[in-house]
Amino acid sequence: MLMRLLDKIMRAALECTEKAFRHAQEVLDVAERRLREIEEKIYTMEEEFRSVVRSNVIDEGDRIRIVIDLPEFRRENLKVYIEDHNLIVKATEESETGIRRFYKKFSLPSNIDINNIRASFRSGILEIVVPKSRIRRINVE
Repeated sequence: MLMRLLDKIMRAALECTEKAFRHAQEVLDVAERRLREIEEKIYTMEEEFRSVVRSNVIDEGDRIRIVIDLPEFRRENLKVYIEDHNLIVKATEESETGIRRFYKKFSLPSNIDINNIRASFRSGILEIVVPKSRIRRINVE
């Protein structure tokens, strides 16, 4: 009788151990799936980081020309405006892979002609021309 009782205890212990190992394996499988998902997100974020938008500011004497490479955006999704003597460029583009955003603020000098700023967008290149205002000489009498 004692042997039967020990046999039952051993079988129950073995069954509990097997269940614990199966559960542990299930937890590991879930952890592996989550880790793969995180790795994919990190890879996507790295790809987005690598595709940093290039911009160039060129002082041409009588004007400032700003050139921004925005190949993944469309003209209708671009906003260019002046706020507190800063030129601000914003863009948002939605696609099946997600939302892509761009924001850049350019500090402008005080001698610009705000009323004659021009912007054009062709082949994914945004070009903004900021004319400088002419210095008026005042005759002193």
